[in-house]
Amino acid sequence: LGDRLARQCLLQGLKLSAAEALALGMVDEVVDGDDSALQAATAALLNRLKAAAPGAVGATKKLLAQVNPPADLREAAAIAFAASLRNAEAPEGLAAFAQKRRVRWAE
Repeated sequence: LGDRLARQCLLQGLKLSAAEALALGMVDEVVDGDDSALQAATAALLNRLKAAAPGAVGATKKLLAQVNPPADLREAAAIAFAASLRNAEAPEGLAAFAQKRRVRWAE
């Protein structure tokens, strides 16, 4: 995403459409809501994964593990997220999300 867009998403609750997520490389493919289209796309992905050389996939996973954020950063993010679900704002935020409405503190 890059720092700028990541900050927008995290600090402003920026919501992206499927087309925007695709354009940004956040998703590999956007499939029409039709079940048969989703099943076909899933089957195609599985076939690509099965065709990949297991040794090369393993080596790539090891390489990616070296360039991903360190485990302590991922753990700190998980702890911070869990704590945010227990704060006073969480019930309203979750309710607003579920009800597809604005949060009360934004009014």
